[in-house]
Amino acid sequence: MATEHIEQDGGGEPQENAEPHDSGASQSESKHTRVFFLRWPMHAVEMNLLKPVNEWLQSLAIFDILDRVGKGLIVLSLVLYIGECGSRQDATTNQAWAVFAAASGKPGDLGRRQAFASLINLGADLRYVDLSGGNYQDMQLGGVDLSEVKFEAANLARAKLSGAWLYKAELSGAILWDADLSRATLWKANLRGARLNGANLSGADLKGANLSGAYLVLANLSGTDLKGANLSGAMLHSADLSGAWLSGAKLDGAIVHTLSWLEDVLNPAYGEPVKDLDPDDWRVVQEDRDGQAVFVVRPAVDSSAP
Repeated sequence: MATEHIEQDGGGEPQENAEPHDSGASQSESKHTRVFFLRWPMHAVEMNLLKPVNEWLQSLAIFDILDRVGKGLIVLSLVLYIGECGSRQDATTNQAWAVFAAASGKPGDLGRRQAFASLINLGADLRYVDLSGGNYQDMQLGGVDLSEVKFEAANLARAKLSGAWLYKAELSGAILWDADLSRATLWKANLRGARLNGANLSGADLKGANLSGAYLVLANLSGTDLKGANLSGAMLHSADLSGAWLSGAKLDGAIVHTLSWLEDVLNPAYGEPVKDLDPDDWRVVQEDRDGQAVFVVRPAVDSSAP
């Protein structure tokens, strides 16, 4: 069945659709009207109050002022921080000295290593400090003034002491395996019984040092100044003494690796010969030590003979 349409004059839209269309438009318009009236108070506040305030703040350059105040506060903070650096360093230094005082005469590390490192970083005067018994292995101590410091029985294995100043330092019984003491000043230092196996002492100043009973197996003593040093009873197995200065050195009882040791160091197959060592003053003899034959340096003339 054909659908009948009621048309307006002139061929317009059906009259049935006209009323809903007009109703929707009226609702939309009414909605926008309500929103406008709801937003109008805030709009009025924004235009009449906030906008003038914003313009006034801009006229005062408030943001520029705040920026400058912020920068000023940063500068002030830096000044205060720098001013307090001295106080913080003093506190750290005092704390480190307190650690050494508390650990004095006691076995074990007891915080000595960390305190020692702190003092080095602060450039503190470390002369005469008692660092005995501490663990300082692998530490970087090159060029540090450690004059008359006590390292008795301390562990300095593989420590980097190249160029360090160890004048009259107390190192008796210290462990210095594979330590780098090249060009170090050890004048009159006490290294009695120190473990220096594999240590690098090339070019070091050991004038008048006490190395009695020291272990110097495979140590590098090339070019070392040993004038007047006490090497009595020292273990010199395979130690490199090429170019070393030995005038006035005490070698009585030093243990060497061959019966021809004197000839070997005076006429080496490689390197420079030992300097200022009179072969007529010394001899190498074979002796028995705990059931083992060892080669020992003795004076050429036996002072005990009648």
